[in-house]
Amino acid sequence: MKAKQNKSLEERSNLEEQHNMFMLGKQTMISSPFPPPEMLQAYKDIEPNIMERIIKFTEDNGEHRRELEKQSIRIASQQNMIEIKQRGRGLNYAFILAILSLASSVLTGFYGLEILSCILAGTTITSVVVAFLKKGNDNNKSENK
Repeated sequence: MKAKQNKSLEERSNLEEQHNMFMLGKQTMISSPFPPPEMLQAYKDIEPNIMERIIKFTEDNGEHRRELEKQSIRIASQQNMIEIKQRGRGLNYAFILAILSLASSVLTGFYGLEILSCILAGTTITSVVVAFLKKGNDNNKSENK
């Protein structure tokens, strides 16, 4: 019986030692693409040209990131140009519409339709003023952000 107890105690201590062995560990955080010298030496023992590979990987990764940044800048620039053209086109159309509306107002006034003439002129001028005030308000909001 005593032998059984000794054997179970030995097994338990062996299990505890094994458990403790597996619980020990080390965690290292590296923020550089290059490992610390002691780790690098261990890698060099396994792979002699590891530094060249790490440097090549770092250069390739940097080149890839720069290319992505160039593409995003190019796309943003193209989108800005499209937006500027659309704004210009919108302003041209608004100007043409305002001139036609005012011309219609003048013509209706000549033909004796003064009330219609006043309504056309009033709504046209009011619309233009509201558009300019709204645009100025939008610019102030975007500058405050």
